[in-house]
Amino acid sequence: MKRCSLCLFLILVSGFSGCVSQTHKPAPQAITVMTYNVENLFDSLDDPGKEDETYLPIEAKKTPQHRIQCTKLSRKWRRQQCMETDWSEDKIKRKISRLADVILQVKNGEGPDVLVLQEVENLNILERLRQNGLGEAGYKEAVLIEGPDSRGIDVAMLSKLPQVNKAKLHEIQLDYIDRKTGQVDKTKEARPTRGILQAQFALPDGQTLTVLGVHFPSQGSPTPARKKALQRLEEVRQALPKDSYIIAAGDFNITASED
Repeated sequence: MKRCSLCLFLILVSGFSGCVSQTHKPAPQAITVMTYNVENLFDSLDDPGKEDETYLPIEAKKTPQHRIQCTKLSRKWRRQQCMETDWSEDKIKRKISRLADVILQVKNGEGPDVLVLQEVENLNILERLRQNGLGEAGYKEAVLIEGPDSRGIDVAMLSKLPQVNKAKLHEIQLDYIDRKTGQVDKTKEARPTRGILQAQFALPDGQTLTVLGVHFPSQGSPTPARKKALQRLEEVRQALPKDSYIIAAGDFNITASED
């Protein structure tokens, strides 16, 4: 069976011997896949239209305009972070170094063949992780498509395997759920959430692996939101060729009570 719908870590084996008369079969080719929520991997630049004011150097936070933007945030602790966090170049370098230390624990310092990441702000900071933190690991492909998240965090991928075809971002539209009743309110507009990032990579034996990277709604959203995201993931999977190698990996945000 070639489908693996909900995997976090997986060794995919292919490339079997085609001659049954042989007494010795060659070792199968294997690839490793890792998923990692890197928790607010931001650069220190202000992206227009995104709530990234927290992740700026303190020198950029001394204007009245910045304070006004911070007061628009809904939670007190977020407003405080927006005002006080000094997202300096030194902190960015330190975060990239520590993330790389974790990633390179896989395969004795080599890192996984395919790395699925959550909470990456943009391609700029993803490339810094690839080139600076993981420069010796040999990641050839960096994949990120800007999504609708208001804070600007996206799903991303790094891969040592060559990418084939163009990456896609499958949107997920969440129904409005009344928190008191737990029921869908059709009178309220559906809202977008982080989409499903689809990328395809060439396996060592020439076949194609489809990776579906996800970051489902957090526990701040009700259970139906994650069910809707899972249904969308299944729709994407069903649309792929039936003989495809498929891995879905990421932060599903599903608790034991929701299993």
